[in-house]
Amino acid sequence: MAVNYCIPQAVPLPRPPIFARCVEPSSDSLGRDALRDLTAGEVLHITGGIPDGTVVYAVATDNQKGHGALPSREGWIEGSSIEVLPPQEASAVARIHLREMLKRVTLVRAEEDWYGQDDGCLPSLQAGELLQLGAVRDMWAYGWSLEQPSRRGWFPISLARRLDPSISSLISTEESEELPISSVEALAELLRSVPQPPRLSTTYPPDLPPAVAASAMEKQQRWEEQFAEIDAQEAAAKRSASRAMQEAEAAQRSAEELDIFAAPDSLPDDVFPLYVCKTPFAPFQGRGRVASGANNALLTLEVGDVVRVVSLRDIDMYCGFHEDKSTTRGWFPRRCVELLEDPLAADADAAPVGSLGVGPPPLPEVPPSLLVSRA
Repeated sequence: MAVNYCIPQAVPLPRPPIFARCVEPSSDSLGRDALRDLTAGEVLHITGGIPDGTVVYAVATDNQKGHGALPSREGWIEGSSIEVLPPQEASAVARIHLREMLKRVTLVRAEEDWYGQDDGCLPSLQAGELLQLGAVRDMWAYGWSLEQPSRRGWFPISLARRLDPSISSLISTEESEELPISSVEALAELLRSVPQPPRLSTTYPPDLPPAVAASAMEKQQRWEEQFAEIDAQEAAAKRSASRAMQEAEAAQRSAEELDIFAAPDSLPDDVFPLYVCKTPFAPFQGRGRVASGANNALLTLEVGDVVRVVSLRDIDMYCGFHEDKSTTRGWFPRRCVELLEDPLAADADAAPVGSLGVGPPPLPEVPPSLLVSRA
């Protein structure tokens, strides 16, 4: 069975730079993008410019010999400041590498067919054709075909799509031309006559080097320690939240058994003991979240908050409310507060009789004249 071999198509390359010599330094009218620090006689690579040639884009190199010269500086320069080198002199100039040249050109691919009718326009444009742009003005672009550089002119920029400046963008995706049968047989015979290249063998060490193994083991141990610490913190947070819930539930059950909520609703707020917060307290909101119902049953406290306690005071969890928010009540740990005042304590200061309008009024004092003893 004969194998069909194909001839790959040639890759069209962008137009190579034009070599020119600097006659005189350019003026400063081109702004900050102008090519500066030029000397008379310096050779430049002209990679682009506007169609009339009044302004061109030039690249200066490090003057290496042969191919692969490296660009040292670049920018815009006036066309009147340079002169094109003759072919004899241009052949001896070091050329910049193709990769560097592609970075300084603009390539597009036509998306649909177009036929120009005006003078100065590209005569025709076929879908898939590669073009190199020289200038863009408004909605029009000036360029030329890579395969036929003589076909140049203006065309609508909306008909083309910009390509990455790389060799892969220049390779056509069209099918290649097939070889005739006689050429296929000759090519196959030539390939069979070529000796097989030696097979490359790659050997790998059976074990890791001791230094690499020790480093990997140390890193793995650090990871395990970090994960263990995270798990321990999460477990501690869950235990703390569980204890808070258990204490709140136990205090609530004790309060329900003693019916302590019946009396506070019928008493004024100022008869309950007054406490001040010395340690902040808030419902747990970490990774191990408690149920929303438990959060609503707890009272958030900050240092300095003044609260009234309405529950029994010989339990670990108190029930109370903020001094200025008597309608919102909740539970909080006993250890977070300190007693300020207990109006119902036995040793509370008692007001003198009659000072509050309670009891008989005090007797008037006896005048001094009446205190004289009778003879």
